[in-house]
Amino acid sequence: MENLNRLQNLEAGAQIAPGEGIDKFGAIETRGVDFIPSVERKSRPFELLTMFFGPQFGWGNMIFGSLPILFGLGWWGSFSSITVGSIVGSLIYIPMCLVSPKTGTNSQVSSGATFGVRGRLLGSGITLFISVGFFILLIWTAGEAVIATGARWFGTPQGIGALSLVMGLLIAITCVSAILGHRTLEKSLRIIDRKSVV
Repeated sequence: MENLNRLQNLEAGAQIAPGEGIDKFGAIETRGVDFIPSVERKSRPFELLTMFFGPQFGWGNMIFGSLPILFGLGWWGSFSSITVGSIVGSLIYIPMCLVSPKTGTNSQVSSGATFGVRGRLLGSGITLFISVGFFILLIWTAGEAVIATGARWFGTPQGIGALSLVMGLLIAITCVSAILGHRTLEKSLRIIDRKSVV
């Protein structure tokens, strides 16, 4: 009976009570970009590290890392430009990292308090543009890596059909992971990071 009442409250548009949000591995996260009450904020710094460690080794960052060399810089010039750029970018970004813990939601939603609903559309649009670009780049390069590995290990085909099939599968896995949400992504990345380091 209690579950039925809870379901009726959700259907009526009532917010989920503090402590009742779902954020478990393999279950759909109920909060999404909604406010996350303090009682449900259980992540630790190590979990944040695992979320950000693996993506640093993606093809997109390798391409960005090659740009100084393509522009004619030597090793020390490339190293110093990347280091200085990373430090300056981090100093600019650090104050923005403090917004989400205080507001209990992501930066795009939090910026609505300052810029209004319409004012935050520019930041959300830029974030969406960058996210779609990285998504395309990572799906394409991961698809290439999977079919090349399959061809080498098992002799599977490497044509456009195989690439399209693998990329479709990777898109499906990514979308399911995104729908399931934070805890599923965090645990999956922790497993992947551990395997890649070993």
